[in-house]
Amino acid sequence: MASPTTIVLFHSAYGPRPAVHAAAERLREAGYEVHVPDLYDGRTAETVEEGMAIKDEIGRDELLRRAVTAVAPLSERGLVYAGFSLGGSIAQNLALGDDRARGLLLLHGTSDLPDDAAVDELPVQLHVADPDPFEPHDWLNAWYLRMQRAGADVEVHRYRGGGAPLHRSGPAGLRRGGGGGRVAGGARVPGGRQRRVTALRINVPDGPMPARPASGVTSPAR
Repeated sequence: MASPTTIVLFHSAYGPRPAVHAAAERLREAGYEVHVPDLYDGRTAETVEEGMAIKDEIGRDELLRRAVTAVAPLSERGLVYAGFSLGGSIAQNLALGDDRARGLLLLHGTSDLPDDAAVDELPVQLHVADPDPFEPHDWLNAWYLRMQRAGADVEVHRYRGGGAPLHRSGPAGLRRGGGGGRVAGGARVPGGRQRRVTALRINVPDGPMPARPASGVTSPAR
C-alpha cells in the first residue's frame, strides 16, 4: 500500500489557532498525513496587529529557520508545502528550495521570487480573495508571471468578496472531492510530477467567503 501524501501546513501571523488544526484534521480525514509546525512556540494572536508584533519579535530569518528545522526530518519523502497567509510565504520559500517538493498550496499568501528561482513543473495553487488588501492585482499578476517563468505549473483561484480569513474565522473545512478531478470551487492539493491527489473543497461555514470562485482559474490573475 502506497504511503499517504505528506502535507506540511504552516499557520498565519495569527499563530496556530484552532481553525488551522481543524483544516489539518479534515485533510487527515481525507487520507493525507499532515504536519502543522508551530513557529510561534504556542503563542497566538487575536488581531492582525498582535500577530504582526509576534512575527516581528521573532524575526523572519528565525521563522524560516524554525520552518526548515520542522520539515527537515520529513523532506526525503517529498512534501506538499501549504500555508495560510504568512505561512503561505514560508511554504513558498521552502518549496522553491526543495528539489523533492511535490506541490505548493497557498491560501491567501505569497512571497517574492528570487530572479534565479527554478522548479521542474512544480504544481502550484494560489487561492486568494478578490480583492485582497495584502495581495493586490498588480502584485498577483507579477507573481503569477514570475512563478510561471520559474517553471511552475501554476493556477490562481480568486474568490470575489473576500471575507474572514480561513485561518482565523473558525473551522476552515476541507472535504474530499470525488474521483481525483477538480471540484468546482475546490482546492486540489498538488500531488507531484506523476499524479495529482484527490480534489479538496475549501469551505468556511461561519465566514462570508463563498465556496465558489468568482472566475475559476485565471492566467494570469487579474
